[in-house]
Amino acid sequence: MMGTANQQPIVLFHYPGSLWAVKIRAYLALRGIPYHECIQPDVMPRPDLAALSIHYRRIPVLAIGRDIYFDTVLMLEKLEELIPGNTLGARDPTQQALEKMLEKWVENAVIESVVGSLPSAFMKNEQMVKDRRQFWVTDISIEGQEKRRPQSLANMRTHFNILEKLFSDDRHWVLSTDNPGLADIHVAFALDWILGIPEALPERFVSDEFPKTFDYLKRYNRAIATANNQCLKRESLAGPDAAKLITESDFVEPEGDVEHDHTFLQKRQKVALSRTDESDFSRSVNRDLGTLLALTPQEVVIATEVTSTTPEIRLHAPRWGFAIESVA
Repeated sequence: MMGTANQQPIVLFHYPGSLWAVKIRAYLALRGIPYHECIQPDVMPRPDLAALSIHYRRIPVLAIGRDIYFDTVLMLEKLEELIPGNTLGARDPTQQALEKMLEKWVENAVIESVVGSLPSAFMKNEQMVKDRRQFWVTDISIEGQEKRRPQSLANMRTHFNILEKLFSDDRHWVLSTDNPGLADIHVAFALDWILGIPEALPERFVSDEFPKTFDYLKRYNRAIATANNQCLKRESLAGPDAAKLITESDFVEPEGDVEHDHTFLQKRQKVALSRTDESDFSRSVNRDLGTLLALTPQEVVIATEVTSTTPEIRLHAPRWGFAIESVA
């Protein structure tokens, strides 16, 4: 059975302080989309997700009805597509291309610099360090962070310099819009996050060297805070309640089809879905098994059963950054 997205509950699984969850929460706030949240531990295991037969280890995870979405790239695309009304994405094809390029710039360049700029004190959390070592190939240690930080701060200066040139014409928002849009979320979410962490960046680093960018980030922060205060309706759910809400909902998308693909996978074939940017160990224990329903150049969808007595759910992931393989 299928319903419309605006008639089905939205559940965001996340934990406070998650960089990527901040991005999705900012989008939901700016659009005033009501949702439920299910707070998760910041390290594995996550029993609430395991209860839904989800082994994917990244946060956030977004459910719209019985459709479950991995990765913020796909989440934002689906929220734009499935939830009608005041969408935030660009309309003009040229601006849409710029929007996507900005997203990839931040994800593949800026984020690495942001994480590398974190104070080494972040690595004193032994539980977190042990958890992250299981899936990152980077040296996760105080010594490793101290070694990375100087170059990361130099790279941060490069990123801020790009934005300072962009805002040199006194525009308020990235694409010269009247209000913050999706491009602004792509550009600002990680920089706003790192500015809120004490001792991450040198004192007055942004305000003195990049005043226009600093003013822009203050505008962005105020816009998100105002949206949260004025129109965001959010209800917190315990794990069992979130699972019940999801499994009793309808799907919001049709099943889809498997297009001709270089993988030669077939519809309803048993497959494994995993991230390509994690360690071999993490890919082996944090992969999701299911039945292949849809495969396109942009997306993969698999069906999985929560229990033998509950309806199936569908797991959606982008092709970028994910591997899909047949299993016996």
